[in-house]
Amino acid sequence: MLSRSFSILVGVVALSACGGNSSESSPSSSLGVQLTADDPFDGRTLPLDSFLVLSSDSKKTLDAAVDELTSKCMEDRGYEYIPYPFSPPRQILDLRLRYGYIDAEEARKSGYQGVMSAAKDSEHERLVSDVDEYRREFGPAYEDALYGGGVSASSACYPSSQEEIYGAVGGLFNLAEYQAMVELQTESADLLYASRDARAVIDRWSSCMAAAGYSFAEWWQARETFSQVQEISDAERQQAGSDAQCRTRVRLEASLLDVEASIMTKLIEENSSIIDGYQKELSLRVARAQEIIES
Repeated sequence: MLSRSFSILVGVVALSACGGNSSESSPSSSLGVQLTADDPFDGRTLPLDSFLVLSSDSKKTLDAAVDELTSKCMEDRGYEYIPYPFSPPRQILDLRLRYGYIDAEEARKSGYQGVMSAAKDSEHERLVSDVDEYRREFGPAYEDALYGGGVSASSACYPSSQEEIYGAVGGLFNLAEYQAMVELQTESADLLYASRDARAVIDRWSSCMAAAGYSFAEWWQARETFSQVQEISDAERQQAGSDAQCRTRVRLEASLLDVEASIMTKLIEENSSIIDGYQKELSLRVARAQEIIES
């Protein structure tokens, strides 16, 4: 059963792709979704995003250092390493996923099925596919040398290069400071859905849905009815359309963002040592990566 924890899971999955080349880090790393022209968030993000999202320059430096070390390691093992193409930084706390945003046009076409779809960059996907095809030509031994398997993973070229640059296999996500900020993200969502203001707007949404003939106490319950259904039905489209209209009517997403932004700002102020520790650690990692590139 989905719950407010679902939004946290989405955030954690997205966070795990921040270390190194996103295509290397996680096969599900492209969770960012482009909103329609009727973006209820008006281009805003949650406060933790400013700390969790690497600048493009920092990400390029870190990626390049990992790729350089990986290339040398693979060369020693008799292989040429071609990295995945650079993937720019993206929003970490994806608000569409976090608050279940859906617009009326999308609902009419695909019900709830499009809510979890990631925006795709066809050119980037083509380049990734080209790299994968090149690697397959060398057979399983290449993949084992690059990523390893089981207990040997830490000695494989890519994870060992990540550990050299980030201090942890898997990149920034596995640093203690990063994990502490993920915990703040989780706490923020828990406080949000326990807050009086969030409950009030969700109750207004629930009343709107009831007037349309649907009985749901929580917004995430609405799509559970169709979560295991493969084929999109008229019933799903109709309900999703009512859902989208009710969300707009009560300003569900924008209201939740307002409340959580305030909660998260307070958490950041109360846990400044975590933020400062992470920023210090990140600076050290970027400096180390720059040394590798320049050596």
